[in-house]
Amino acid sequence: MKDRFSDTSSIDKATAYRLLRVARLLRHDLAGALARWDPDLTPEQYFVLFRLHERDGRAQRELVDPVLDDRANITRLVDKLQARGLVERRPDPDDGRRNQVWLTDAGRALFDTLLPRIPAERRRLFGDLAPGELDALHDLLDRLEDRLG
Repeated sequence: MKDRFSDTSSIDKATAYRLLRVARLLRHDLAGALARWDPDLTPEQYFVLFRLHERDGRAQRELVDPVLDDRANITRLVDKLQARGLVERRPDPDDGRRNQVWLTDAGRALFDTLLPRIPAERRRLFGDLAPGELDALHDLLDRLEDRLG
């Protein structure tokens, strides 16, 4: 008798493949929403703005997601946001060799227009899940991330 992990008849039955496919679709969906609201803002730039909204004045290395390992991209992301006037780099008062990244007034204003739109997008995507289902999904994702991390 086969166990539930033994079926290799189709890639579409592989859990990891299905999760990767959904993750790509979610990123594509977010990119589409952002394009409607601000055609020049990518999901990755939005994530940087969100991190700065959570706590402004971070060292650039703090904006790197350790799971995504996007160190190579963070400089380019911050450069583009700075060129748009949405963030600025300031010298770190504790270490003159480093810079901190801060939201500008324009960056804060843009983020403040985007943030209220997010709950509607979440409802559109996850609204038909019962609260317990969404909690279970979060729990499963956390457990998988812990196992893989």
